[in-house]
Amino acid sequence: MAELTQNPLSKDLYPLAMGYYKQASGHSMSRTRHDDFLFIYCVEGQGTLRIGKLEHPVESGDLLILPKEQIHSYHAHDANPWSIYWVHCDGTLAAEFFTP
Repeated sequence: MAELTQNPLSKDLYPLAMGYYKQASGHSMSRTRHDDFLFIYCVEGQGTLRIGKLEHPVESGDLLILPKEQIHSYHAHDANPWSIYWVHCDGTLAAEFFTP
């Protein structure tokens, strides 16, 4: 990891962890502390994202972009669970990638 944080080609934005959950029945996550940036791309199925008291439906084709320190929770739909790709990332310019 140290190489990614120092390399001029990757120090601005580098992955910390990534993965794929296929038809992730029962998948859920709740974070009261979130130390990095997170992209979630839903490729099929459905789920729900909660930020504060607001719930947002997630469907195939949606890209979730969660900034550092954003407390959140999410879960796959019971009857039509999502398949998602996810990437946790950070870097010296990571916040710039999350600014509209």
